Amino acid sequence: MRANLTLHSAAFRHALRCAVCLVLAQWLERTLGLPRGYWLPMTAAIVLRPDFAATFSFGLLRIVGTVLGLVLTSLLLMAVPDAVWAHVLLLGILVFAFRYLATAHYGLAVAALTGAVVILLSFEGSSPDAAVLDRLLNTALGCGLALTAYLVWPTWERGRTRAALADMLRTYADYLEALTEHGTRRQRDDTRAAARLARSNAQASLERLRAEPGAPPALRQGGESLFANGNRLVRTAMTLEAVLHDGETLPARDVLDDYLTHVAATVRTLSEACDTQRDVPPPDLRARQQALTARLAVHTGAMTPSLIALSDRLADNVDTLHHVLDRDMRSTTPD
Repeated sequence: MRANLTLHSAAFRHALRCAVCLVLAQWLERTLGLPRGYWLPMTAAIVLRPDFAATFSFGLLRIVGTVLGLVLTSLLLMAVPDAVWAHVLLLGILVFAFRYLATAHYGLAVAALTGAVVILLSFEGSSPDAAVLDRLLNTALGCGLALTAYLVWPTWERGRTRAALADMLRTYADYLEALTEHGTRRQRDDTRAAARLARSNAQASLERLRAEPGAPPALRQGGESLFANGNRLVRTAMTLEAVLHDGETLPARDVLDDYLTHVAATVRTLSEACDTQRDVPPPDLRARQQALTARLAVHTGAMTPSLIALSDRLADNVDTLHHVLDRDMRSTTPD
């Protein structure tokens, strides 16, 4: 929590945005004296999300779903008999539809939920027509307030994607370092799990970036290319772990560990370059890989061809990552 108590933290900025938005929503509801006014802050809390794409999507779908639900409910109430059993049956259908659609389509789920709420209020004597208008007004105000709060103080994903990709590369470097003889089984398991988490975070950041208006195309394309080539690197590392785990005797282990340590250090340097947007010299892995190949060539064990091929793939993976970063920075950094 201490690490996130800063305006540079997206989580802290969203917490402040959400707090101010809910206070304003509560004040607006009390000032205007809106019937069923609790719908206003509730809508604002549901719609306001940490990123623009989700906030806009949820706001739009909630308004459209509310209008659709109100129209649908009005038509259904006119079509069914004005009897309690008919309204209870209709309520059951709408609740079932909401539960069925909740994970499939938010807008349709809101439409079903809106109809169910209107019918529930009619059981306590509220006029369905009045409930329809109250729901529509509070939903529109809540969505408008949430979208305005985000537009006034946005947290754009374009400022967070590089950090997420850099963290992904950093965890990949930790995993590579854990593959040396000094790394324990627990360290390999922990760094592999951390790498998977960082990969998921980077992927989610890229998905939000794709839906963000005005996102630089070069940043999006460069990020996707860096993500894809980072996956190739970690798959090579996982294959190497499997080979090292299955092998009984490892030839030239000292040279292999030195090579892995240097690869990890190079990937860590690339992660810092991704985060700070600074230039880095090309990696010098090829000479070390050739030296490792020369040491392995004198061994005739079954593992030798696999280790040579995997060390070559690691060098190619890191060279490609450097190329992508260099190309990305040239196209997104102003002169």
